[in-house]
Amino acid sequence: VGRVHVKDAMTQYIQFKSPRRILLSGEMGSGRSSLLRCLSNYAPKSVHIDHISQQDSALRLLREIYGQLTGTEAPAGWSHVAEKLVEASNAHHHSLPLIVIDAQHVEMDLLSQALRSASATLNRVRCVLVVIIETMQKAQFPEQLLHIFDSDFYLEPLTINEVQALVESRITTVSNEPFTLSFEDARYLREKSHGNPVGSCRPMGKDLPSVGRHLPRPIQPMNSPHLGLLTILLGLGAVPMDFTTFACQ
Repeated sequence: VGRVHVKDAMTQYIQFKSPRRILLSGEMGSGRSSLLRCLSNYAPKSVHIDHISQQDSALRLLREIYGQLTGTEAPAGWSHVAEKLVEASNAHHHSLPLIVIDAQHVEMDLLSQALRSASATLNRVRCVLVVIIETMQKAQFPEQLLHIFDSDFYLEPLTINEVQALVESRITTVSNEPFTLSFEDARYLREKSHGNPVGSCRPMGKDLPSVGRHLPRPIQPMNSPHLGLLTILLGLGAVPMDFTTFACQ
């Protein structure tokens, strides 16, 4: 929901063996990590890096990618790692591996240093490489490094209609009853969540009683029967809070 064009583009890159270097940015809770977990279902192999070492950052990054890609220990030397990594990426004949560098909690100087030193090798690796950063990090990203990326995707906040579709999708996973979220209620949720998928249903969660009491307190202004049902389902954990399920639709 709300991420179809990004998901479709990346899926095609993977399935049609079209190597890409992608910079993916957005606010916290915008669904970047969940979207990529979904995309890993289409890749023959998925690598996820969320830490970059202070010492020998580029070499250790390449060794970590190789280790996750092959399930074996990487060679120690730079040239051996580079050659083996390229060789390993060429072993996938029907689709490309997905390599994700989740740099949301990595200092920009460290990330820049690692990418600058490793870019020549990473450009030879046949994969879909995605670097995840937050919007604030994007403003600090060195312009001279932007050229290493083929695409630059920004996950926009969900519109009111997309919030409406997301909530309705969640309800249909746990109920056979027809459900429609009103435009006013969807607008309220968007205001409270700032259009971020992960937070779209959480404004209701803070008003929930303990599960043992079963029934929610009145929630204002969202007090329609359908929203009461949604509140109960969220409180019982019946509706997934993660965005992954809906990113994959």
